[in-house]
Amino acid sequence: MSPSPSRPPSNPRDAAIQELRRGTELAARLRQQVELIPELDRREGAVANVNEIAEAMESSLSILKSQSEHSSETGESMAVLAGCGTYSSDGGSSARNGAVARARKVRHRRGRLGEEARITKGILTEAPENDRFPWRKYGEKKILNAEYTRLYYKCGSSDNHSKCPAKKYVQRQSNNSNPPLFNVTFINEHTCCSTMFPDESSSRSDSSQVIDFTNPLLPSPLMEGAPGLKQEEEARTSVSMHSCVY
Repeated sequence: MSPSPSRPPSNPRDAAIQELRRGTELAARLRQQVELIPELDRREGAVANVNEIAEAMESSLSILKSQSEHSSETGESMAVLAGCGTYSSDGGSSARNGAVARARKVRHRRGRLGEEARITKGILTEAPENDRFPWRKYGEKKILNAEYTRLYYKCGSSDNHSKCPAKKYVQRQSNNSNPPLFNVTFINEHTCCSTMFPDESSSRSDSSQVIDFTNPLLPSPLMEGAPGLKQEEEARTSVSMHSCVY
């Protein structure tokens, strides 16, 4: 005999959150089923569709929760930085970047090579490049029914001896929002403890020197016009990446 369904919450927002959570769980089950499709082309297309459904529900879930759980989401968005001891005491990094943090249930999925990937966090933000970590783009992919391609990044220190497994996916939303919004999915925790901005003072001074993730093939106009700043930034990043105590 199947268990009786739980009583829905009286609060409409809580009821919507409960339904979105249930939809996310169903999408995870469906993903496991479509991965058994023998034809490679059909399987990849089906998995991509399921992933888009799951991400849409998770994004809606986080937006509903953002107002009532703002303080806890701020702590969640800085959890990986706190682990490396680099989070500034003013707690303003999320606000400076205009990011809307969204808590995401930790789940697992297998990559193309069969490795286990752990989705640690997701955010909806206007500035996907300002998370204090150096990243290196390693690919992009056209997503079905998506207006913009998805960009794939790995930790900038992953090519060094640390072999940091952290990655992130950046997907611009298909809407006319101004400024545009990006869904950023973080994969695996950083193990390198290297950050782009080693302390609060340098974070403030370098806050205008950002990488344009909307067109990653082009150099930043600010850095292009100021080679001295570019050399200084490269030197600072190099020192930061080698000064972490393991």
